[in-house]
Amino acid sequence: VPAAGFADRAEAGRLLALRLLGFGAKPVRVFAPPTDALAVAVEIARTLKAPLDIVAVCTVTAPADAAVAIGAIAEGTPPEIALDAAAIRRLNLLQADIEAAVRIARDGVVPLQAAFRQGRPLPPLGAEIAILVDDGDTPAVSIEACLAALGRAGARNRVLAMPFLAPTIVERFAGLPIATVSLGEQAEPEGSSLYRSADRAVENDRIALIERYRTLPSHA
Repeated sequence: VPAAGFADRAEAGRLLALRLLGFGAKPVRVFAPPTDALAVAVEIARTLKAPLDIVAVCTVTAPADAAVAIGAIAEGTPPEIALDAAAIRRLNLLQADIEAAVRIARDGVVPLQAAFRQGRPLPPLGAEIAILVDDGDTPAVSIEACLAALGRAGARNRVLAMPFLAPTIVERFAGLPIATVSLGEQAEPEGSSLYRSADRAVENDRIALIERYRTLPSHA
């Protein structure tokens, strides 16, 4: 990771795309959470000439503090639920508290599917390589739920691509059959501090961006 960080997420995406060129001759689909991570993902989709889509995911937050992630729920039938056991123990949460928080998060997934994919499920993946891209701002547990959703959609080969890998990410996915690609490791994930400016074009019209790049042909 450059010492001064990146000009913006688009620059990070262009640099990260160079690390992913080896996948460009294979059938690939690029995915991202429906957040500013799309600014990173679109540069990778352009470089690999691969279709871009989102994984509808909502963070499950602590009842007393919405800034604390205790889990995540991603689209699927049934939905993919991932919980952060350490955070739940630290907060001494009761099972009823957890279930209530999961219900609230679940209610946010369907509107995301409706907005970005007209309510359709994730496409069947099979032999295609599913590259999940993040910008470093998404909680590790949400990334876990996204990867699980891609697995349920049939992805046999999943890749997690991020401008940097924080220790929490490395630890959470160690030993799992998921490849990771990054520009380096970073002390801890305050992703926004790595980007000197926001990506307003992506921020203002994420849905239009997905509609534009969803239909790019995946390499045969």
